[in-house]
Amino acid sequence: ADDKLVAGRADVPRQAIELVLDVADQFLENIFLGDHADDRAIRAADDCLVRAPDIWHCRQTRIAALVELGRMAPAREEASRLMAQVPTMTAYRFGLFFADTAVALRDRRVAAARAAGIPAGPNPQAPS
Repeated sequence: ADDKLVAGRADVPRQAIELVLDVADQFLENIFLGDHADDRAIRAADDCLVRAPDIWHCRQTRIAALVELGRMAPAREEASRLMAQVPTMTAYRFGLFFADTAVALRDRRVAAARAAGIPAGPNPQAPS
């Protein structure tokens, strides 16, 4: 299923998963918690993609950083690559890994996904 950490693969080495989590933790703590992303977010996402190109969370991060830096053309190109990798990707899914205490950060990530052309998608937790 496409909701796995790596699209289409169930046999992801634990080391690859730990790498992504370490990169995500590093840049979420040091980069995205400010008012906007900076070039360090791009470098962290690029490093993640070099080491683990099949892990789509790296692409989500790169898209969000590109949008926040106003680099819309590369953000849309990256969004196209992500949608090819995970055809059922939605903007809603960009915010799934954030705690309820990080609402502003989660909303920024979802908004960045939408700005890059990722479809909104359903929010299964939204009130009916």
